[in-house]
Amino acid sequence: MRPVETIGIIGGKGGMGQWFKTFFTGRYDFRVLVSDLDTRLCNEDLAESCDVVLLSTSVEAAVTIMEQIGPILRENQLLMDLCSQKEVIVEKMVSSARCEVVGMHPMFGPFTESLDSQNIVLSPGRGEEGIDWADRLFSGAGARVTRMEASLHDRNMAVVQGLTHFLSICFARTLQKMDLHPTRMFHTSTPIFRINSDIIGRLFAQDPELYASLIHDNRYVPDVLDAFYASMKESSAFLIEDSTEKGSDYISGIGEFIGKYRQDAILRSNRFLNIIFEEQEDENASDV
Repeated sequence: MRPVETIGIIGGKGGMGQWFKTFFTGRYDFRVLVSDLDTRLCNEDLAESCDVVLLSTSVEAAVTIMEQIGPILRENQLLMDLCSQKEVIVEKMVSSARCEVVGMHPMFGPFTESLDSQNIVLSPGRGEEGIDWADRLFSGAGARVTRMEASLHDRNMAVVQGLTHFLSICFARTLQKMDLHPTRMFHTSTPIFRINSDIIGRLFAQDPELYASLIHDNRYVPDVLDAFYASMKESSAFLIEDSTEKGSDYISGIGEFIGKYRQDAILRSNRFLNIIFEEQEDENASDV
């Protein structure tokens, strides 16, 4: 891998592409070139001239782009991607190009202000120098970098993204079916409900195609949802059909699995719950 001076971002006018352009130029003073649907430079230009080429697109688009640029890339370059799922694209990058390959998943969105304590997953594809370079680069900026095989990453994302977003969508659909808009519930809501409502609002304020693909395109999501459906049926039996005592025992049994994390979670959640309390006090004061 040659020394890195120029980084090319394919899809660089999107949210994450712009975020990484700002990061690369602001913190490390790399020269950054961008290609997108309406730019003067095309994808092939970046593949020919850049030391590092970064794919900031959907998995489907990245697979198509690799057909274009794969034969152009040389052995001493580094190819990376920002896709939320890693198996398909890492395999495609390795099979299409001769250069070093690293799959990367930044576990944050384009509204993030800095890399401090943010998670980044790096999935090895080909070569050692490229993944070492990326690890040093992002760790040096304060990120928590984890190296993980693509298949394990996608299994984890089936829960972290697939199940999480599925629950939010179902929560919102339930409110819709009951004609209960979140804002109508605020005067009788708990801080936890306010947080859940904000998470729902955040999801629906962004790209619906993205969230649909995170659930639909991850081949491990169906198994996760099967486990969830079974858990929901079991929980219904204990918490609705059985006695309160059995329901309590059922919850306690799950709590034993959670273990010490329970107390850690109370301390952390108290911090953002206090923010919710402060916001409610401000809202009440403004109503007076």
